[in-house]
Amino acid sequence: MRIENKGIDINRGFCPGLLPKAVARQEWVLYQFCDTSRKKDGRLLLVLYYAAVTLAGVTRGLWVVALGWSSALVGGSVTLIGIAFLVGHLINVLLAPGVGALIDRRSRKRLAIIGQALFGGAMALPGLAWLLGFELSYAMILFVACCIAAAGLLQGGALDAIQKSIVEQADIRRTNAIVNGLRQGSMIAGAGLGGLALMWLPLHAAFALGVILCGLAVLCVLGLPDAYPPSGGRRSYMAQVAEGYRFFVQKPELGRLAALIGLSTSVGQLSNVLLPMLVQRELAGGSGLYGLIDALWSVGGISAAVFAARILQRFNLDGFEYLAIVALGLLAASISVTAYPGAVAVIYFLMGFAFSFSKILCDGRMIELADLESIGRVRTHTQAVTSAFGLLVFSMPAVTGLEDVNLQYALWGTGIATIAAGIYLLDLQASGNRAALRQANSENETHE
Repeated sequence: MRIENKGIDINRGFCPGLLPKAVARQEWVLYQFCDTSRKKDGRLLLVLYYAAVTLAGVTRGLWVVALGWSSALVGGSVTLIGIAFLVGHLINVLLAPGVGALIDRRSRKRLAIIGQALFGGAMALPGLAWLLGFELSYAMILFVACCIAAAGLLQGGALDAIQKSIVEQADIRRTNAIVNGLRQGSMIAGAGLGGLALMWLPLHAAFALGVILCGLAVLCVLGLPDAYPPSGGRRSYMAQVAEGYRFFVQKPELGRLAALIGLSTSVGQLSNVLLPMLVQRELAGGSGLYGLIDALWSVGGISAAVFAARILQRFNLDGFEYLAIVALGLLAASISVTAYPGAVAVIYFLMGFAFSFSKILCDGRMIELADLESIGRVRTHTQAVTSAFGLLVFSMPAVTGLEDVNLQYALWGTGIATIAAGIYLLDLQASGNRAALRQANSENETHE
């Protein structure tokens, strides 16, 4: 039954056409509210993620400074400093396949927490030994380095998976640029904090500060969502371990990116070995100068991250990672002819800029290419490639017997620049061949 009165249709609502408009308006308001809520939740998750990355970076910077200086004090030679860093990279090479498969099978959030807790436990060992009345020994330093290497493997791939789960695909490169900037900035804080601790506190206190930082990072990770790997069609653990190597064969660009990351990171690894002795022998400085120069690498990295975050909004920058690595190698080689602390500090700032810029481009592309099921193995295998370069760098003083710091800077820097330039030229040639092949196929299809 229809009742009409003054143009009002009860069955259809007040004023024909008004109800659909009202419903549409309410749906739009509800959509805007939900969309705003999602954006707020997304921003909160990003803040927590950025905080976790920052705290982990501060701890890493503190660890590198403390390891380098404690190895120099306890070991007293470039060779022993190199071995202290070498054992951690050996752990990476050995454990990367198994840890990567584990990350792609289990809760990434839980593994990130376990990795951070292991990091904190290792940093607590020197302080515990001091409380028990034992002196810090070189063997203890090596054991701590092994534990922290395993912790880094667990944490790195797990955090990458969490990032991929909370960031839109189109925003990965820009987000990764911000993350790299935060990591570099936190390295400054960590290096500065470590330098102050080494200047004013006993050596074990510098390690103990890392325990507090790890605890704060765990609290941030607890607020993040989990990123479970897809469960459908899951292979056995050993099958997933073996499968990790095939990702780089199936996607050659992943292998190229892993090699470029390893190549550029090797310059930083070289610095970890040589900088303490460069400061002591060539520059006649102490821990304050060492911490300042090491921190300037991170200052350059922050500058590169800010620059990249802005420029990646407009340009793709394909191929610039090669040029940045060539510049990085040449800058490292130039240290061999520099005898002034101020000049070395400037060079380290520029080296940090070149390294960070190349790594931002490579990391962003790698996270884009890897899916959520394989990202753990992709990251850990990349860390294994980086550690393979580290094994070469850190074993070089022991194998060659070279104690000349300037000569090692010159040889490695020149080699890095030459290799990167050669790969760049080969890649250009391969790109030209692919373009010519596509054009020929297009012409053939047109004639047919």
